[in-house]
Amino acid sequence: MKIDDRQVPAVAIGVWKTVIERMAEPELMALGAPRPELQAGFRPGRMPASALRTRLKALLEVCPGMPDWLGEGLAQASLARSLVGVLPEEVLATAVDSLDERPGRAELAAALLIDPRDEIRALGFRLLEGVEALPEPAVPVSDRSVPQPAPGVGVEPARRHAERPTRDQLLALREERRRARQLARDLSEAQDGIAAARKRADDLAQRLRQTSAEAASLATELAGLREAFERRVDAAVAAQLDARLRPWLASAESLQQDANALAASEPLEAAEALLARQSEIDARYGQIARLRAAHERGAALLARLREAQAQALQPLPALAPMIARLTEHQRAIERRLGVEAVAGRASSPLLIRLGEGLATATTLDAIACVRNGLHETVAIGLLDDKEAAQAYALIHDTASRVYDRHRLAAGKAPSAESLRGVPLYALQAALARGQACALVVDGHNVLHALPTEFRSLFEAGVPGPRARRALEERLSTLIDRHPSLRIQLWFDGPTLEERAVSTRLRVRFSGGVGPDRADHAITAYLQHLQTAEREELRAVVTADAAVASAARAREALVLEPDELGVWTGRAGAAAG
Repeated sequence: MKIDDRQVPAVAIGVWKTVIERMAEPELMALGAPRPELQAGFRPGRMPASALRTRLKALLEVCPGMPDWLGEGLAQASLARSLVGVLPEEVLATAVDSLDERPGRAELAAALLIDPRDEIRALGFRLLEGVEALPEPAVPVSDRSVPQPAPGVGVEPARRHAERPTRDQLLALREERRRARQLARDLSEAQDGIAAARKRADDLAQRLRQTSAEAASLATELAGLREAFERRVDAAVAAQLDARLRPWLASAESLQQDANALAASEPLEAAEALLARQSEIDARYGQIARLRAAHERGAALLARLREAQAQALQPLPALAPMIARLTEHQRAIERRLGVEAVAGRASSPLLIRLGEGLATATTLDAIACVRNGLHETVAIGLLDDKEAAQAYALIHDTASRVYDRHRLAAGKAPSAESLRGVPLYALQAALARGQACALVVDGHNVLHALPTEFRSLFEAGVPGPRARRALEERLSTLIDRHPSLRIQLWFDGPTLEERAVSTRLRVRFSGGVGPDRADHAITAYLQHLQTAEREELRAVVTADAAVASAARAREALVLEPDELGVWTGRAGAAAG
């Protein structure tokens, strides 16, 4: 027989035969009964145990290699199960090195040869080297002078005396037994540890199953709650849409009923009705064409009148009333035609009146009066955000034209006091002259005051890092365009911090507690600028009335957030 392509020594086969001989009959029958090749010549279940033992031992002699089922059976009935199978390679290697030629060497080697590990089988072959030719025990030196018995006389007592183990051998055997008992105790402790680990693994597996079941139940419950919530939201949205849109849909429903009535009528009657309606439309076509031609002519004249008023150094007083009359005439034609207002034209009555007031304003002081009225109108909520932005853009455009006209007229440069009424242009004029200017921006106030610019960047309804970065980028464009401008951007924050975006743009967080932390910090900073930088023009961007009042008390200009939006590029950026 060969294992790992190496011939198995006869002493190992002899040990395996001894193991088969010692097997209990039930264990023996469980090993060999299912093998048809062993039961040849016997009826199933009638083979005696003695015959099975004989055939198993004979199989060890003739089989070229160790069958797996036979190796497993021998391992269960020998040291391989109780000792070799549970010990690591290092421990077995130590045991092999210490056994030398002591009793039990062959049994341990035979157990090692049927282990599934390659390294362990190699240890078994090493342990069996030279077992067949073990030398006879040497006669101690002290016994050499003892006369040997004559042949045939007292031979048996002499042999027994020669085979008696020496004291060293007894001590070595006792040490090996002690080591075996220690290994057995270690094995027992290891088995106890394995059992405890298996119990813990079973407990953890049970807890995992329970947790998974609870998680699945909670997921199902969450899905149900989400579905119910979505149904309630859909129902609420549908109810609100019905409440808001149903009055507007009444006319559409009426038209739908008329269309259904026409569709239900006879085809010939429906065709005659359509032809009659088309005849009416054709009869009115000439009037519509004339109205459209008049509208186009009026639009051209209105554009020329506005251009003449804007370009003239001394516009005629009659130009503004004529522009107003022609504008009303154009609106009447548009109402008659049933078309929407021209794109870009102010549709709010307040914006229309604002445009008429600006049309007659020929000085920056007059524009400043209109701006103050606009500020109060926005404060009480008569204009929404979009209309307020349009109004400030109109003021920007008108002030730009007036300012340019006064600069072109010799000896008529606007005074500093007139520019203070329009703070954006006072600041722009100072920057154009190269004067040093300090701009303080109330960050969170500006972000809330310009929803069309920054609301999409809010997080959970409040301005976060994305909105703050967008405002920083807007202000960076001003820094790039105006070398004499420096900006301080203030935000509310629990921690006092300062960060430099560039050499002339710094971002500060107020620190402290309370709702108006940044407001107090801005006021204190303006007080510092008034004392330390008297020659520097100071301006504040805020919609907060208290901050604006404190800024004016410290001789600083006050810009509305919408004016900052116009200046940074939303409208009229080219004038900046």
